[in-house]
Amino acid sequence: AIDKFTSGCKIGVVTGDSGCYNTVIESTTPNYENLFSSAVMVNNKGFYTEMLLTLVKNALLAESSCNAGFSRAGAITHAIMVSDEPEQSPGSWSSLVTSMQSIVADPKMLKLSAIAGDYPAGCGTAGPGTGYYEATMATGGEFLSICSNWSKNVEVLAQASLEGLLDFELSDTPAPDSIAVKVDGVTWLADWHYDAGTNSIVFDTEVTQGASVEVEYGKLVECD
Repeated sequence: AIDKFTSGCKIGVVTGDSGCYNTVIESTTPNYENLFSSAVMVNNKGFYTEMLLTLVKNALLAESSCNAGFSRAGAITHAIMVSDEPEQSPGSWSSLVTSMQSIVADPKMLKLSAIAGDYPAGCGTAGPGTGYYEATMATGGEFLSICSNWSKNVEVLAQASLEGLLDFELSDTPAPDSIAVKVDGVTWLADWHYDAGTNSIVFDTEVTQGASVEVEYGKLVECD
């Protein structure tokens, strides 16, 4: 069997209470800058406007309906929340994070980041990003000041999105000794291993963004 993957990212923009993405942008999407700018202005006055942990949770739940097909096996889910106020969802930030982790296939592959008011005192006209700060720290995400240089923020967040894109689930159970891995057409003899528990190829080093990964293997056959 041959499985092929790409580490290109998908970006979903959500502002409405339902959690449904206003638009989904991929590396091949034309006019993506204008699409993104338009998407962030849609449905941005809902009940959950300042409850972004709840909104992220709703987006994850919606993967069984309006957001179906967005997630990719082995890819990190990185939610980036932007607010100039504290997180105001009912309940605690920790209970919401735990709930999100129960929704995704692998809790280790969920990362929350935020661009919000400095913690704990706020900055400029922005209140402190209480709730967002704790959630990002708990999931290994990035907490960035909404009062800082946005161009630098984008670079930091993009790099954070790449971290963890290292697991690729196979479509069949392989004979482990038969596995051959190629990245952009080059055979890799090291820097990866097979995880039988998740039936995945796990890379032990970073894979370049947009790289094509091909895994060839013989299927494991059980004899009676």
